[in-house]
Amino acid sequence: LTDVQIWPLPEWDLDGTCEIRIDRLTLRTAALDELDRLRLKLQAAGATVPDVCLPEEPRGALAMAGLGGLDIPRLTLDVDYDIRSSGAEVELFATIKDVASAALTADFEYIWVDGRDDMEEPDPVVFLNDATLRVENLGLWSVLQNMVPPEFTNPDNAALVIEGMLGGMLAEANRDTAPDGMTGDPSALTDAQRDFLSSVAASWPAFLRNPETIVIETAIDGDVYLDFELFEDDPRYVFDTLRPVVALAPASTARMLPVALLQQALGDASGMSIEDRRTVGLA
Repeated sequence: LTDVQIWPLPEWDLDGTCEIRIDRLTLRTAALDELDRLRLKLQAAGATVPDVCLPEEPRGALAMAGLGGLDIPRLTLDVDYDIRSSGAEVELFATIKDVASAALTADFEYIWVDGRDDMEEPDPVVFLNDATLRVENLGLWSVLQNMVPPEFTNPDNAALVIEGMLGGMLAEANRDTAPDGMTGDPSALTDAQRDFLSSVAASWPAFLRNPETIVIETAIDGDVYLDFELFEDDPRYVFDTLRPVVALAPASTARMLPVALLQQALGDASGMSIEDRRTVGLA
């Protein structure tokens, strides 16, 4: 489809002036003979979203950044669902001009619904293997850093400041949602929450020195059940289930072969140790 115009009519747009334009919209599905596979790939090129389409708070942030809307050169949604196993892979990528680009990937071991109690509103049954959100700065940080208190933008002491602030917020959330009759300190952080704070404290100063990319990903072994009702009520469960960590690059990047080792293996490998040969061979 070309020259697409969409009027979503959000509740705050009383005059109906919110008009989303897309230069080119492409929709792809699985081949007709792939009966055991559901595939949906949506690609949008040249999309523009005026500020009136956004709620009040994001609209204010855009105004402070000097933007009258969102210019989205590329937006891609890719959902690949295997019917036999009920497993799925989901990828969402978007680039916002002069702001940021974001890529969200998720690998699900199992997705289906349980309608035994209520078929009209079945409960989702989801098992997650891993998920990663990667955000690349394309100008957003140059605007945000002027709005953030200096103690959060000084790489020499930002780690302690942000770790203390986030730690306090998590402790308060734990205390507010602690079950009645809970023994011990209701505000105590779990191991997963402490790991998250440590990763933030390590990554944030590095990002300040080179504000390019920040990554949030799950540090789980895979095949983890997601109870969405508990997600809303228990911050401990959220962290203990997803075990999120912050870094400057996905963990998979750290597992890549060093360039020097790869060059040696492709050239004269006679001087390589047995361990290096094994590392390259496995890769």
